[in-house]
Amino acid sequence: MTIRRFLTLAFAISAAGCAGGQSMETDPMPGGDVRTGDPGAMATLNVPSTHLPPQGMCRVWDPTLPSGQQRGLPSGACNGMATLVKRGQWMLYRPEDNNSVVEVRMFDTVDSGELQPVLIRVFEIASGRLIEEIVP
Repeated sequence: MTIRRFLTLAFAISAAGCAGGQSMETDPMPGGDVRTGDPGAMATLNVPSTHLPPQGMCRVWDPTLPSGQQRGLPSGACNGMATLVKRGQWMLYRPEDNNSVVEVRMFDTVDSGELQPVLIRVFEIASGRLIEEIVP
């Protein structure tokens, strides 16, 4: 196991521990998308601003693919977009009322076998800095 994978897994476990006892299954994120260290370390988003959806819209993003290979993944109005996300993919959302952030909704299979958002990370667009994590 590489150090990057170990640190990513450690971060996911600490995030799950903060979720009030909820457990979540996560895949390690590929190198370059999130950098983690100790539990208090910052994470940064590595999605080019030109690939973010317009305000009030969503886009499916596959963190295992380079930005140049994201074509063909759904983008547009958020209604129904969650049904198009596959396990391990993200749904990027730009709130209408805040043009400085992007929400990254991470999906995984829950107890019912359904694919649902299990973690929402809010990033500042200008710096790519993680500013909040929300467990739905």
